[in-house]
Order: sequence, then structure tokens, then C-alpha cells
Amino acid sequence: MVSAGRGDRPVVLVPGTNFNAAMTMSWARELARHREVHVVDVVGQPGLSDENRPSLGRSSWYGRVLADVLDTAGLDRVVVAGNSLGAAIALACDSPRIAGRALVSPGGIVRLTVPPRGAAAAIPWLSNPSPDRTRKLLELFVAPGARPPDREVEWMTLVARHCRTTAAAVGAAAAGGGAVRRVGRRTRPVPGPGPAAAGGAAAPGCRTPGATGDGALDDR
Repeated sequence: MVSAGRGDRPVVLVPGTNFNAAMTMSWARELARHREVHVVDVVGQPGLSDENRPSLGRSSWYGRVLADVLDTAGLDRVVVAGNSLGAAIALACDSPRIAGRALVSPGGIVRLTVPPRGAAAAIPWLSNPSPDRTRKLLELFVAPGARPPDREVEWMTLVARHCRTTAAAVGAAAAGGGAVRRVGRRTRPVPGPGPAAAGGAAAPGCRTPGATGDGALDDR
């Protein structure tokens, strides 16, 4: 966990699949200007946490892990800001220490299917990683015509070369209300069944203040 800033109500930032605290420092810096911020490395994803994760019951397991983190750190009345998979983890955690949830480009809330275009980009990226192949994959995560950030291209190339992570957890159930969902107009690189896949199902008590940005990486 990386911590910074001061404020009345702490924010716990949970990154998405293939990302970690080091890759979300730009978020942490902005939040730390007004809040006490804690960024966790998600277990089973590239970072400093344990590399192991269960094959079954992953959503509830991730929720319990986050609850343990909040207990161990002694954090109360926190706002959990989850990006992508991190949003599913935020919803799966029923800790009474959570006062609110902010879901940014949510993923892992419904089961996803990978379209042919996504598979055509992901297979070369995984089998023979290179910056060019990574860039082609990440072009699916930004607005049409936009260029994926060089930092993310470099990072995801390293991930493909040295890690074997999985896609976002599936079937996360909402643990409580008070969630705010924030999505981009084109935040659906891997569509799932029905409109809920375009940024996550609206859980009970969850409100969407409006679409911002144009893609999952544009918000990062």
C-alpha cells in the first residue's frame, strides 16, 4: 500500500487488471492534494502483493481481502475508488468501514465476451510481446484516432513478457449502496451481454453522473 496526503475522509484507490499502485500515481497525486489517499496493489495482479488468487469465488474473495486491508490499516469512513476490476472489488467488499464507492470505467461486474477484434489484438500481444503489438491492443481502450499513452504501452509490454494475469473477476454483487459510476463514452473494449457491459451494471444505489472522457485509458 502506498499512502499520501491529508484530509477529512480517506480515499482507498483500487487499480484494475494488470495495473498497480506504481501505475496509478498520477491519480494518487491529484487526490492527495485534497484527501488522505491509500493505493493498494491488487492480489494476483502485477505488483508487490501476493501473486496467488483463487480459481473460484474470486469476487467474494477479493472483497474479503479489501476488508482485511481496511481492518489492518485501521481506516474508517473511507471512499473506495475502484477502476475496472477495482470497481468490482469495491462492490464486492461489504466492510462497514466503507462510506462510499466511486466506480471508474467499471469492469468485472458482468461476464464479458471478447470480440474477434479484441482477440486478434490480444493473442499477438501475449504470444510475442512488443511495443507495436501492445499499442494495437491499447488502441481499443482509447477514443478512435487517439494514441495510447507511451507509459501504458511500455508497462503493458512488460506485463505480457513477464506476467500471466487473468481478465477481470466476474459476477461481483453489490455489497451496498452509495456508489457513483463514472464511464467514458467508448469504455467498452470487450463487450459483454447486454447494455450493462458498457461500463458495468448499475447496482442498487448506484448512480451515473454522466459520461466523461472517451475510453478506459483516457480516464487514467
